Amino acid sequence: MGVLDLFSGTPGRNTAIWSAGTTAAGADKSRKYVQDYGKLSLADLDKGVATARGDVNTNYGAGANALAAGKTGALAALAPNAGIIRNAASTADSYYAPLATEANRGYSAYGDAAGTNGVAGQDRARDNFRAGPGYEWTCSPPLAFHCATKSIASSLERGLTPIRMPPSRMPAS
Repeated sequence: MGVLDLFSGTPGRNTAIWSAGTTAAGADKSRKYVQDYGKLSLADLDKGVATARGDVNTNYGAGANALAAGKTGALAALAPNAGIIRNAASTADSYYAPLATEANRGYSAYGDAAGTNGVAGQDRARDNFRAGPGYEWTCSPPLAFHCATKSIASSLERGLTPIRMPPSRMPAS
């Protein structure tokens, strides 16, 4: 192994690079490499951006034209059937409208019965209950109140806690 073999491998390159950076001339040389390669890199980036911009502008126009042609073709294909589709939609709407009306009445009646529609809703729920099939008002409101009072008194005599109806829930006379 000779003296020149010492600088022929990786240690030799590292030594050369290190020594180039430690002298003023080496530092200037390294700075110049960085500046030159930086300028080349920026020039390549600018060239790539310009090429990409041109490609995008060219292809954007072609894409927009293709979309417009597709839209025109689709509308032309649908035009003969537009009346049929409109009539079918109108027919479906005529079938659905009564169903929606009845469903909304049901939702409203449920809200009345649940008490979410206020006192007026409770009154409507009571009227709906009395109007329903199978309801028989066999007991007058004063008699119902008397029966409820007797039931409460009986529960108290046996030591049970009665369930009291609030006055707003008592049957109207």
